[in-house]
Amino acid sequence: ILVRLFSRVRGHPPDVPIQAKVFNLLTADVRKMRDVGPGDVGHLVAVKGIVIRTSDLIPEMVIANFKCSTLNCTMSKVVRLKNGIIEEPTSCERCNAKMTFQIVHNLCQYGDKQIIKLQETPDSIPAGETPHTIMVMCYDDLYDSVRPGDRVTVTGVCRAQGLRSQPNQRTEKSVLKTYIDVIHFEKASSRRVAEANEEESV
Repeated sequence: ILVRLFSRVRGHPPDVPIQAKVFNLLTADVRKMRDVGPGDVGHLVAVKGIVIRTSDLIPEMVIANFKCSTLNCTMSKVVRLKNGIIEEPTSCERCNAKMTFQIVHNLCQYGDKQIIKLQETPDSIPAGETPHTIMVMCYDDLYDSVRPGDRVTVTGVCRAQGLRSQPNQRTEKSVLKTYIDVIHFEKASSRRVAEANEEESV
């Protein structure tokens, strides 16, 4: 399981996150992409596939900086995002005003994010079926670690995200979109792939 630890110095807010990356699961635990279902949401999974598309760098907010908008009040607060949600401060401790905090974007801290589309390998596709694909999210040091055409084993946590009925409404559909938060990429050796192709041709 992905573990995030934060260093604390004399009561200061969390600083640099430390990630424990789990990989190299047992062969029996490596799942086929079409076998990943609703029961795997929130669990550690490993799937094999071929990278078919990678996105550009997407800045994702990690630490939000808020400032009180009340006249003559310079109170500011730093909030770390939890599961992609910003917990906006509701009251100012200095002027006791309610709902006056505004986010200051140029003082926020951002991390690297990349969206990768993964397709199942040809040997795992049943005859007459179309290949399945799944979206993969990678962060920070995993950005740009794989390229289209790479055969990889992805170890990560299966997530589910609600889809909004309308972009400007909060109402979400009952159908969720699944994706994988990557913990580790393991590339297949190009030599092994070449040898496998030669054996198939023979």
